[in-house]
Amino acid sequence: MNLLQTIEITLTIPTKLQLTASMGSVMQGILMENIDTQYAAYLHHQSMQPYSQYCLFDKKSHLLKWRISVLKTEASKEILLPLMNLSGPIHIRNKHTYFSIKGKKLLRDTTYEKLALQYLTDNQPCIDKTLTYTFLTPTAFKRNNQYVVYPEMPLIIASLLHRWNAFADITSLNHDDILPLLLKYPLWTRNYELFMQPFSLERTKIPAFQGSLSFSSGKHEMAGKILCLLSNFSAYSGIGIKTAIGMGAVEIRID
Repeated sequence: MNLLQTIEITLTIPTKLQLTASMGSVMQGILMENIDTQYAAYLHHQSMQPYSQYCLFDKKSHLLKWRISVLKTEASKEILLPLMNLSGPIHIRNKHTYFSIKGKKLLRDTTYEKLALQYLTDNQPCIDKTLTYTFLTPTAFKRNNQYVVYPEMPLIIASLLHRWNAFADITSLNHDDILPLLLKYPLWTRNYELFMQPFSLERTKIPAFQGSLSFSSGKHEMAGKILCLLSNFSAYSGIGIKTAIGMGAVEIRID
């Protein structure tokens, strides 16, 4: 069965260096430098990447938390294992500096089967729950070749369904059946605090948003279960576009 795992590498950075979420694009380069060249070439030709990664910068401690998640077992062996074996300072060429490794840990660990058993059985009620999505890094979608910078539920659900069905080796969630089911029942917005936050990529800025969104899981039992399942999956997969370079990182709370 395919693994879902997240590791966190804590890096100490020079005190005068200020970083943003866009550092994720730099760290993707570090990732590629430290994995097998043949696997890196394989990833280069994939339309959907079996991993996501992003950076969180703690200004007080001046630490960078680099989180990398994988969506299949092969990626765990080819990506997470080499990164957990990293030693010595990491050379950040575009900043002309080095980051020291302070610590490494396995942050999250499950499988598609465990998630499905947890949420698609009668043991986990998901009626009228409040789901809070906190978008940790700039997030955006694309529709008709245009950027969408608001967390529309059809786009969130479609993004998660697409990734789940691409990598889950057990329960497939038929997009044509599930998406209409989830959108058929009202998902009332309960609170939101959103703001525009562009993501810098080379010489361009991708329009995007950050912040939090809370909404109801509704009163339909199966729709609520699938929504809770996909929401928990999002912590590994990310949401929206360019999750492999640091966009679309999300944390979920279900109350």
